[in-house]
Amino acid sequence: MRTELYTRWLEGLKWVLYRDVQSKERYEQIKEVIPCKVEWQEDFDYPVLLVEYPGMMPHYDEYMKMKGKIRDIYQHSFNLANLHVPQKHIFEQAHVFIVHYFQNRIIRDLDNRYTNFIINNLRYAGYVPDDDWQHVWWTEIGLLGEKEKVQMYVVEVNRSGDFYTNYLMELRNRSLTIAETQENETTFEEHMLNLSLGKNDKDYDGYDDDPLPRKRNPKLKESLF
Repeated sequence: MRTELYTRWLEGLKWVLYRDVQSKERYEQIKEVIPCKVEWQEDFDYPVLLVEYPGMMPHYDEYMKMKGKIRDIYQHSFNLANLHVPQKHIFEQAHVFIVHYFQNRIIRDLDNRYTNFIINNLRYAGYVPDDDWQHVWWTEIGLLGEKEKVQMYVVEVNRSGDFYTNYLMELRNRSLTIAETQENETTFEEHMLNLSLGKNDKDYDGYDDDPLPRKRNPKLKESLF
């Protein structure tokens, strides 16, 4: 139900904005309501495109048949955010770095989310000629952050080493600083979810009363909705 309502809201927003934001000035006034951000990063001497979405990327869900709705949400929000972004560069061979930010240390996988939808948007918008193996490399990273979000950075492959070493590793260092402050602050939510996911976690009183591993909970759902 939440996904259906969100889809309807975004669909309505899309038509309002497409009619109303041909003026860039008007677009700047209302772009904050769009659940996506598309920006060229100016702090580099080579092209870097940032695409950012709030919340966590949804898990694959073959039973709930929500794939089409989720695809539409990411596509519509990207199209709106990209409406007045100049196409300064076409990445002939792109390295796409997808950074997932999580607020806590609850066990989560990166390899079962709808990441391909946000990569497809690059092809639809013309930032890459195609999204096949000859034109797109793809790396996913998980970091601890102050809020949950997904950031996608696009660089040329021949710049990916510099970008990784001088930028992404700095993001990792910031994440480690946050992790250090949380080291002894396991929340009740983390504790209960780690138990259901099979992690050997200390009890909420700080002691490991039951060190035996528990089975993963396949029904646990997380998403940006």
